[in-house]
Amino acid sequence: MQLLGDIDELLDWFNEAEKEINSAPAISTDPAALRTQLRDHKVLNDDISNQKGKVGSRFVPENHLQLDGSMRFTRECESRIYENDV
Repeated sequence: MQLLGDIDELLDWFNEAEKEINSAPAISTDPAALRTQLRDHKVLNDDISNQKGKVGSRFVPENHLQLDGSMRFTRECESRIYENDV
């Protein structure tokens, strides 16, 4: 159930980030304002990268476990088939 909680947390974060992006002001032509917008964009981009890293580190191990378990099951089935053929 922890996995579902993590997914909900990530979805909430991405939904908030989407709202922030959609409500951001238009790109400014004023250099000072543009620097501020660029700084804010970099912060958001770093946050997105961190969230993507969390996704990778949180969900990839389960995939490896599933694959590893599947491979073990396949090897076990193959060995039983070969045992019955002999």
